[in-house]
Amino acid sequence: MNKPLPIVAIVGQPNVGKSTLLNKIAGRPLAVTSDVAGTTRDRQYADTAWAGTQFTLVDTAGLAIDSKDELELSMGRQIDVALAEADAVILVVDGRLNRLSVEKITLQKFRKYDKPLLLCVNKLDSARSSEEKLTEFMSLGIKPIFGVSSISGRGIGDMLDYVAKTLSDSSSPRHGEEAGDEVDDTRINVSIVGKPNVGKSSIFNAIVKEERVVVSPVPGTTRTSIDSDMEIDGTGYTFIDTAGLKKKEHRQAQPDIYSGFQTFKSIRRSDICFFVVDAVEEITKQDQRVAQEIFALEKGVVI
Repeated sequence: MNKPLPIVAIVGQPNVGKSTLLNKIAGRPLAVTSDVAGTTRDRQYADTAWAGTQFTLVDTAGLAIDSKDELELSMGRQIDVALAEADAVILVVDGRLNRLSVEKITLQKFRKYDKPLLLCVNKLDSARSSEEKLTEFMSLGIKPIFGVSSISGRGIGDMLDYVAKTLSDSSSPRHGEEAGDEVDDTRINVSIVGKPNVGKSSIFNAIVKEERVVVSPVPGTTRTSIDSDMEIDGTGYTFIDTAGLKKKEHRQAQPDIYSGFQTFKSIRRSDICFFVVDAVEEITKQDQRVAQEIFALEKGVVI
């Protein structure tokens, strides 16, 4: 088995561009992005490399301060887990706003973790606006500070240079896998699929034995495909929790459309599907759509 890679957590308030940043660095659309604040709800992981250093990026939900909502509190716990396991933290802020948009309690939360912390001022699409905004955000007291555009990629290279150097200099026990190591292709990929609110995330959490994804009675809580590696009796498995496939609507919300795409992509890269249905409901067209995809791709299936 490969050694775990060092982890870099991408954190910040809602709608600052964290998921877009992860997708840009990873070079592929892993995290669902939209203009709707709060699209990301679970920890989303992506292995990547820069300057010969391999690491795992983790995207997190936007931090909602002083919320009493059960779903928001669960999302907050996911952020705490990401921060606790991270070797370095990228705090993302919206450069189109002013520094007062970053709440003090947000800064205090991220500073209390004794981890290397850098400030990423996102959405700076021109060099002219970048210098002025960086000077303004320096007053937050977080160094180093980088101005980037997660859409165009501007400034991301300089930020990753710092991240790679920080991880290379770190004595973290997780660090130790060098670029070029062979990827373990003997793993069995198992996706957990089905329509919303049938218990997929609860089953996923029970299998991996931790609160890895947000569980809520609100249908559609999971919006992205979440991976977790584990070993059972000497065999490596990757379990994939997927977004529930919703009934098609004439004006479907953008995040739910992309979630449907990711569900089908997860089925395609699976060896076996755990097809979850609700025992107290009759089979629906959504169930049939999932079943058709599984059988069309000739995947192993457990119902």
